[in-house]
Amino acid sequence: MTDVFVGIDVSKAQPMLSRDEESEAISIATLDERVREKLTLGETALLAMHYWGLDATDAAYARRSAAVMFGQQGGHPSLVAVVDLIDNQ
Repeated sequence: MTDVFVGIDVSKAQPMLSRDEESEAISIATLDERVREKLTLGETALLAMHYWGLDATDAAYARRSAAVMFGQQGGHPSLVAVVDLIDNQ
């Protein structure tokens, strides 16, 4: 007979974004007029990453959110848009 150990770890952390959530975040950010006004010629969405607040005063603390980084391909990000994936804004 072998011993089986089962452990449960409780955390307030959220799981990483799915590919669908990354695509949704990029779409939401790209369609936002405030973002489009700040982009220069040739800047596009480079990537989307899970974003959460460490402080309860940050809206992303309790909301599923993503940071979408924009810039020139192969360059550094020039703009970061934080997207609320629950309200699509």
